[in-house]
Amino acid sequence: FFFKKLIFLISKDGFRLNQKRLSQRPTAQELEQRNILQERSEIKRRLTRKLSQRPTVAELQARKILRFHEYVECTHAQDYDRRADKPWTKLTPSDKVRPYHCSLLPPAADRYNSI
Repeated sequence: FFFKKLIFLISKDGFRLNQKRLSQRPTAQELEQRNILQERSEIKRRLTRKLSQRPTVAELQARKILRFHEYVECTHAQDYDRRADKPWTKLTPSDKVRPYHCSLLPPAADRYNSI
């Protein structure tokens, strides 16, 4: 089935004012003449001007946008592995058995008092 795509313009009280096909919508040139559609070059020019005229750090501090006492500079740090060591992965079999043996021994005070 092919349905005709229609645009309905409805007034505030709910009555249909106008009915148009989508193919009859205004062209880009007509929209530019009515200042509805702006040219891409104008938009690009405006955005590049906004980006090129960025405020300085002092201006941002004066307007209390940057809340630093002074401007902080970033320096490069050495790249290295910052993960913590996992000593339990390096245990030998005798190291793994040691806590079990220590739990079987009597407390230290009992061992020395019995001599």
